[in-house]
Amino acid sequence: MLRHSYAIHQLRKGVSLHLIRSIMGHVNLKTTERYQRVSEISNQSLLNPLDPL
Repeated sequence: MLRHSYAIHQLRKGVSLHLIRSIMGHVNLKTTERYQRVSEISNQSLLNPLDPL
């Protein structure tokens, strides 16, 4: 769980997918791309609590 959270937070900060792949120790970039999809989905489904203001 911590590894997944770390990767998603790094993506949101703008760290490149290739660098995250290297940090996570993935051989295949497709393995790391899963985090990008999860990050996009969670960004769409989360509401900003300040929007109604």
